Amino acid sequence: MAISKLLMFSGLIAFALFVFFASVPILHPAKLIPLSWSTSKTLDNEISAPRKNIWADLSQSESEEVRKFVFSKPDLNLTEAAKASP
Repeated sequence: MAISKLLMFSGLIAFALFVFFASVPILHPAKLIPLSWSTSKTLDNEISAPRKNIWADLSQSESEEVRKFVFSKPDLNLTEAAKASP
């Protein structure tokens, strides 16, 4: 009888320790994102490029022609996303 109570008590202690250690990351979350990224500001306002985007003024058909031209050059060794393996 005493052995069964001891086993039940040790099982209860093991369960309590499991619950405690399983909840520790929830109670004390680690900050993986740098503090400057955790603000509510959008990144669009903070990013600037050193030069003007020369591709921004292209129309949809012009950008499609550029894409076709670039992928037609075998020496560039490019693969279209639809044909790429995961």
